[in-house]
Formats: sequence, structure tokens, C-alpha cells
Amino acid sequence: MLDLIGFFTRLPCGNSSIDKAAEYSFLLPILGGLIGLIVGIFSLFVFNYLDGLLAALLTIVAVYLITGLNHLDGLADFADGMYTSGSKQRRIEAMKDVQTGIAGVTIVLFSILFLVYAIFMINGDVYKIIVAEIGAKTGMLFALFIGKPMKSGLGKVFIENLNKTVVPFSILFSLVISFVLLQLMGIITVIVSICVSLVMVIVAHRAFGKVNGDVLGAINEVSRIVSLYALLLIV
Repeated sequence: MLDLIGFFTRLPCGNSSIDKAAEYSFLLPILGGLIGLIVGIFSLFVFNYLDGLLAALLTIVAVYLITGLNHLDGLADFADGMYTSGSKQRRIEAMKDVQTGIAGVTIVLFSILFLVYAIFMINGDVYKIIVAEIGAKTGMLFALFIGKPMKSGLGKVFIENLNKTVVPFSILFSLVISFVLLQLMGIITVIVSICVSLVMVIVAHRAFGKVNGDVLGAINEVSRIVSLYALLLIV
């Protein structure tokens, strides 16, 4: 578990092994709960003492201080690949290009704006932040479960080392914990995040032929945003 925390967050856990992190990636929903708990407590504190918009911005800063910017970078690369016309190989090359294109910049900007609004409206609700982060990591886990890996890269390592027999139990854990925290609203949120993951994997397979780390990072970011808005819209 420490290897998983060390790989997916910037929390001090010593040197982490990529192979070990991949082996224990079925624990991603638990990691999401841990991240959500830390961010949620911080968010509750700042919303109690600061203006709502500033508190929302600081909450997002906390998210990326804990998780790093790798997934956000993956979202930018994914957008660049999707925006490129032509063959699958050309799209893959655009996605792997170290220079971020206008599509990537635009998508990242809009994702942050959507996050600011969602966090502002949630108003420091710890349970909703936890469930949204569980949804994000469950979406990523589901993508690892159904995705076809590219020939090389971190995505391949994680997809091929995933213990798929345990994944249904991990998803069940996500549903149970989300139900405990938010009842039916929590279950619906996790299911929505899985649906988002399914759609994005299908899109990635059609656009690139396979799934890589950039696609997985994009799924994490989009699943978090959609989970938050699901929590806002579900009455």
C-alpha cells in the first residue's frame, strides 16, 4: 500500500516501486478515500474561515499538492491526441509529444474552472469530497480492468500487473463506503464514475487503439469532476 501511496501521491512514503504499486493498484479506491479525507478536512477548515471562492481555490491547490500534476498532465496529453486528426499513430504521437498543445491547455483550464465551481458549491462537505475522490480512483481502476495496454509505458505495467480477480471486490468496497457516507447518492456517484471510465476507454480504443498512462490520468481527472457534479445534481 505504501508503494501505491508513494506512486500516486506526493505524501512522504520513501522510495516506491512501480511494480509493487501496479500489483496493489486494486487498492486505488482506498487510496481515493485517504486523499479525499485529507483534502476534505482541509476544505472544511478553510471554508469555515475564508471566503468561499478562496476556500475552493485552496482546496484545489491541496488536491494537486497531494496528488501531484501527473494526472492533469495526462488529461492535457489526452486532449491533444484527441484533437489531432489522422491515423491512430499520429494521434498517439501527438499525445506523447512533450509540448502541450492548445487543446491540452484549453481542457486543463476548463477542468480547473469546473472544479472551482463544484468545490465552491459543495462548501467544504467532507463526505462529498471523499466520495468524489473514491469515484475518481474507482474510474481509473475500472479503466485498468477493461483497457488494452499500449506496447510500452506505465499504463502497460499497471494493466498487466493488475490482479483482476480482486477488482469486483474493490468496486464493491467503493459502493459500500460511498453508501455509508452518502447513502443512495454515494452509490449513484460511483456508478457514474464507472460509466465515465467506460466511455473514455471506448473513445481511447477507437482513437488510439489502446490505453496508456495519459488516458488513465485523464480518466482520473474527468471522473473526479463528473463525480462532484453528480453530487451537486442528485437530490
